[in-house]
Amino acid sequence: MGKIKDLPIFERPREKAFRYGTNSLSNVELLAILIGSGTKGNSAIDIAQAILNDAHGLLDLSNMPLSSMLKFKGLNKISALKLVACFELSKRLLFSRVENYDGEISPAFLFHKYYVCLAYDNQESLIIIVLNKRKKLIYEGELYRGSDNNISFSFRDIFRMLILHNGYFYYLIHNHPNGKLQPSEADFILTSELIKKSEQVHLPLLDHIIITKDGYYTFINQPHVNKVNKMDFSTMKNKKSVD
Repeated sequence: MGKIKDLPIFERPREKAFRYGTNSLSNVELLAILIGSGTKGNSAIDIAQAILNDAHGLLDLSNMPLSSMLKFKGLNKISALKLVACFELSKRLLFSRVENYDGEISPAFLFHKYYVCLAYDNQESLIIIVLNKRKKLIYEGELYRGSDNNISFSFRDIFRMLILHNGYFYYLIHNHPNGKLQPSEADFILTSELIKKSEQVHLPLLDHIIITKDGYYTFINQPHVNKVNKMDFSTMKNKKSVD
């Protein structure tokens, strides 16, 4: 492509952003602004396009660690760090507490909130969503982070978080880095045990959600829950909290 300065002035990413707003820019142009400058024979736009192609899209790129970002040809350390920092800020925005949200906290809402952060993560992560007795969100955070497709944690830690934040109900969310939407046998056993223990302490589990690139699975609201656990799940749905 050559140099960006060879383009007509209002086709250059920075000038275009100032004149028309950043929402008028393509993903490539936005990346080019963050990259800043090109190299000999390759403009920042060329480098941005090559990076998007090599990363197979923006979502995969947003989950790359700095070490992987540094491997892109034409991207120096500072530019790579800017990209990683930008994506980290966007993730933190998605993870931030939705204190002003007054709607229903549902599995669908949680899926859309956490999809970008979890679906493309190469490590399995477990998130707890704590609600008050009016089922409004009061706390959300990462409980555990495992290696590949394995997480180790204790039930006591889950209930400690609920008590610490004065919670009455909760959701659990985790991802499958292997991309399989169907729960594993371990997932079913874990959820069944959680339901029983949650009933004992009167802190109901509203649902356990698995997120992958292809969508989400909910243990309690899905019609294809296996028969072994179906009774536990149905009793959990009808369980009332103790004030």
